[in-house]
Amino acid sequence: MNELMNFKTKADLWWQERRGLLRGIFKNPLFFALGVRISQPDGQTVHLRLPWSKTQKVLASEIPMSLLVGCAEMALHLHLRQFQVFSPVNVQIVGAELELPRPLDQAIEIRLKATWPEWEELRLELARSQKLERDFVMPLWSENNRTLGTVVIRVQLQSGRYLSN
Repeated sequence: MNELMNFKTKADLWWQERRGLLRGIFKNPLFFALGVRISQPDGQTVHLRLPWSKTQKVLASEIPMSLLVGCAEMALHLHLRQFQVFSPVNVQIVGAELELPRPLDQAIEIRLKATWPEWEELRLELARSQKLERDFVMPLWSENNRTLGTVVIRVQLQSGRYLSN
C-alpha cells in the first residue's frame, strides 16, 4: 500500500514538473521560430540550444543581445521550475549582464545543472529569509565546447513557506 502511494506521489511530481515546463515554453513562441531547442537529460538539468543559420546571418551579422538574455532567462526559468516541484518559490528577474569578448556569430548552448545539495541549500536559505536575491552565472558554449562568454541574471526569489520542525 505504501509503495503505491510513493508511486502516485512520484507520478504527481513528474506531471507537475512537465506541465509547468510546457506552460513556460509556450509563453515564448518566438524562440521556437528561431530554432531554439530545449532538452532535459534529467530532473536537475536544462540544455538550451540557439542555432545561428545562414538565413539568420542574412538578417543580422551577430546574435542580438536581447535574444541572448531572453534565451538565458528562459533556460533559468525552466531550471527553477524544476526546483519549484520540491519547494514552491516565486521568481522575479531583477537584472541581467552580458560578458562577451567578441560578437557572437555562431550557435550557442546554455547548460544549467544543479545538485541536490545545492537545491537543499537554496531551499534552506529561502526558508530562513523568505526573500533572497541571487546571481545565476551561465556560460555560453559553442558547438565545440568552447566558452564564448557569460550571462549573469540577478533573480529575486520569494518563498511562502517556513521551515517546520
